[in-house]
Amino acid sequence: MERTCEKCGGAMWNNTVNKKNPKGPDYKCKDVSCGHAVWLNPKPKPSPPATVEDMRAKFLIEAYKKNTGRNDIETDLQILLDIYARKPIKTETEEFSEDSF
Repeated sequence: MERTCEKCGGAMWNNTVNKKNPKGPDYKCKDVSCGHAVWLNPKPKPSPPATVEDMRAKFLIEAYKKNTGRNDIETDLQILLDIYARKPIKTETEEFSEDSF
C-alpha cells in the first residue's frame, strides 16, 4: 500500500528499506514542489542541561586527572575514603586533652 502525502494528497517515496542517510526522511512526497517528508522515528530529545553540581563534579574530576596524571580516580577516591574511615578527623568543637596528641 502506497502512502499519500498529508500536505498535497499525492504519492510518496518509501525510503524505509533503502535509506541512504539515517537522518533522511522515511517517506518523501514525489511532488518536488510540495517537499513534504515524514520521519517515523523522530529525533531523540536532548538530555536536560547539566546542573551546577554535575558541572562542578566534572570539573573537579578533570582537574584531578590533569594535576595527578592519573585516570583511575575511582580507586584513588576509595583509598581516601578508607583512610578517612580508619582515622576520624576531630572537629573544632571537640575538646582536646594532652593525651590526644
